[in-house]
Amino acid sequence: MDIVFRDFKQAQLVASGPLLSTTITPISPPEDPNRLQKFHAASSSFSIQQDVRYSILHHDNTDARFSKSEGHAWVEVYVAYWKAIGEIIAVSPDWTKVYEAWKEVANALIRGYSSAGFQAWTVPSLYVAGRYLRIFAIKADAGARDKGATVFNGGFQDDLVGDVGKNEKLEDAARLNSIGLSKNILRALQASKTDMPPMESYPKSHIVTFKYYVGVILFLEEDYVKELFGPLGSCIRRGDLAGFDTALAAGENEFVKRRIYLTLERGRDITLRNLLRKVFLVGGFEEAKEDAAPLRRTRIPVEEFAAAIRLGSKSENERLENDEVECLLANMIYKNLMKGYISRERGIVVLSKGGQAFPGTGV
Repeated sequence: MDIVFRDFKQAQLVASGPLLSTTITPISPPEDPNRLQKFHAASSSFSIQQDVRYSILHHDNTDARFSKSEGHAWVEVYVAYWKAIGEIIAVSPDWTKVYEAWKEVANALIRGYSSAGFQAWTVPSLYVAGRYLRIFAIKADAGARDKGATVFNGGFQDDLVGDVGKNEKLEDAARLNSIGLSKNILRALQASKTDMPPMESYPKSHIVTFKYYVGVILFLEEDYVKELFGPLGSCIRRGDLAGFDTALAAGENEFVKRRIYLTLERGRDITLRNLLRKVFLVGGFEEAKEDAAPLRRTRIPVEEFAAAIRLGSKSENERLENDEVECLLANMIYKNLMKGYISRERGIVVLSKGGQAFPGTGV
């Protein structure tokens, strides 16, 4: 235990972040392969709190450069570290328990930065904790990976944390296909942009990693949006009523969660408008008078619209009553999705001429 706290005190004396980070790594250095075992064996669960407090706050510590509150926060970090090491050096480590124990190390560090005023030069310790939190989470199970990607959110949003932590967080989001989580990271970066050094000041390897995962996340987002909304858009363009209903039902849970279900449901009117527009276009042109430009047929039998609606709804065997069809057409006219009027006596719909039959569509 002495060697760990000797390096801790030396790091505090010279303000060396890299040296400090070596004191909370879960891997023994090559020159001292049994370091973790010796560190853990030097205390017990009954005395660890007292042993760490003595080593940090009292024993040969006259030159330490931290406040009393910082000192107590470091005690909590190393107590959590000792417990985590006990799980790591077990004969057959339970990676879920390792993850949970290491999460306490990460949380203790975060509390140190948020409440005890850990200094900026100590941030490499946060990098180490975050890196191994992710590794241990991956070694556990999918649920633990999810926790590993989210528990460190507070730490990564702290202005003190640089691009290394952000890169690992973005990689976690990419692994989890978690678009919402990745957006939170990018928003946090944007919000703290004025407090962070310019991108060019970071190592090129970090810049490349960051840009790579931003690209991956944008790619995933595009695919996700395309998969979610693509079928709806396709059905609206084709005037496919049955397809629209199927796509809306398939994505109902997600649409309700996003609070857009009712908005998307109104897209059925546009789908029906496009279907009726096809009937109008297929109707062709009226017989042109001499020296006059051809005009589209504007008197469409209601039965033609009814046949199209049956086909679009995949209900060819169900006959729609004229009253039902006229009701749908009247709604289209009322909503200004088509212009004209219904002549019930003749059983036809008289549409506007001059490219105004279906406003906004050019016909």
